[in-house]
Amino acid sequence: MHPRPLLARFLANTTGAALLEFAFVAPVLLWLIMGILEFGLIMHVTSLLQYATNEGARQGITGSAYGGQSREATIRATITKDLGLWVNTSGQNLTIQAQAQGDYQTLDGATPPPASDYGTGGEFVMYKVTLNWRVLTPVMGHLLPAASNGILPLQSTALVKNEDF
Repeated sequence: MHPRPLLARFLANTTGAALLEFAFVAPVLLWLIMGILEFGLIMHVTSLLQYATNEGARQGITGSAYGGQSREATIRATITKDLGLWVNTSGQNLTIQAQAQGDYQTLDGATPPPASDYGTGGEFVMYKVTLNWRVLTPVMGHLLPAASNGILPLQSTALVKNEDF
């Protein structure tokens, strides 16, 4: 019998092939799983943001202040409470803007002015709430087109008519 050449024996040896294949696939698989988790979190927080915006707008409809707070503070407290741990303790990642108009026809969809106007009784008010979401996975921060410096602005709006007060 003739001994097999060294190259043929090397190519026939499959020991450790699974480990090598896993080493090629693992980074892509982990990146995909992290992306799915990040996307799920963003969708969850966006849903919470819409709920919190609607609840804050409902508080603003009445024109009342609760617990000795101003109307603006009541709205902010409601939205912050509903968002829970997704708002940082200083509230710097949360912006609440409101624009009031006398009727629906004159209310434009433009960005409300920085000074919020919660309106008086019978006026339409558009609330725009922005939560600056810090992307958890650095790779996803580069892939999301709206994110800059790892911050993705999540926005929600609500249009309400104030009660007569």
